[in-house]
Amino acid sequence: MSGKVTGVRATPTADATDPKGPSIPKAGNSSSKLLLAYAVASFIAVASGCFIAAQVGLGVSLWLRNLAAWAIGAVLAVAISRISLEIVVRTAMVLTPLALLASLLGAGQQGVHRWISLGAFQLHPAFLLLPLATLAFAGAVGSGRLWAQSAMLVTATALYLQPDASQATAFAAAMLVALGGTQFRPMSAVATGLGVAGIAALSWFRPDPLAPVAEVESILSLAQTISPVLAVCCALFLLASAIVPWAVCRNANPAASAAARALSTYFLVCAAMPFVGAFPVPLLGMGVSPVLGFCLGVGALAASCKHAPGATEPPAAFVSRAATRTLAKKR
Repeated sequence: MSGKVTGVRATPTADATDPKGPSIPKAGNSSSKLLLAYAVASFIAVASGCFIAAQVGLGVSLWLRNLAAWAIGAVLAVAISRISLEIVVRTAMVLTPLALLASLLGAGQQGVHRWISLGAFQLHPAFLLLPLATLAFAGAVGSGRLWAQSAMLVTATALYLQPDASQATAFAAAMLVALGGTQFRPMSAVATGLGVAGIAALSWFRPDPLAPVAEVESILSLAQTISPVLAVCCALFLLASAIVPWAVCRNANPAASAAARALSTYFLVCAAMPFVGAFPVPLLGMGVSPVLGFCLGVGALAASCKHAPGATEPPAAFVSRAATRTLAKKR
């Protein structure tokens, strides 16, 4: 094994006498492991929630939707993992703020506008699209691109107006983690990150008059009435699902590793919010949007993992011209 020096970084290369080449993991390995690990962990969590719902007497049609959403989400995750990452990223950056703003146009419930009605279904656009947006904005947070930073601020503002303190906080936490891990920190990026965090803090002062629904916000309490052990196991299943992206992708290419940290942060804060207030319990609670949305985010992360393991740059869609020049100078 020999090494050639490019600038100040040594890049390992395969020696002609080394039939195995460099000992770098294949790009597809992390992607496949992520999809499989999340499928197993999330299915156990979703199935546990359905079991609890059945035990407390909820109708089959209510909890069966979560299982159907998991199956659809699993298929979508695999499909997204095979689509161009740049297409997924740009779509998420545009669609997420637009969908959140669209939710504000509906009738709402007691002044709360968190849902979009599609026939007999009410979709929660934040839970459905923020996992994708988290991954997209995690790569763009330090890019210095005005349109991406504007989309982040619009997303945070729409969450404030809904209001949804839980999702605003989860999104802000993920963006701060992404900003802290990037090597590109123009002042505009720092200001955007602080702006998103500030908007999230203000969202906690918005009135939220909706009463909690037991099978949505209090599913763990229902589990405890069945068995305290079941409640603890369900909490662990939810925790396992949340940390899977980071656990599997922490050693993937740098861009995917950073996105995995942000996505797991978003998942973990969403999972923690029900312990703070009357907020939905993702995966375990009844509601198809978080089940589908988490799968979409994992599928996009799987696509990110397919980039070359040795890549040190963020995807081209994320990098500003100034950042690109900085990378060129380092070489």
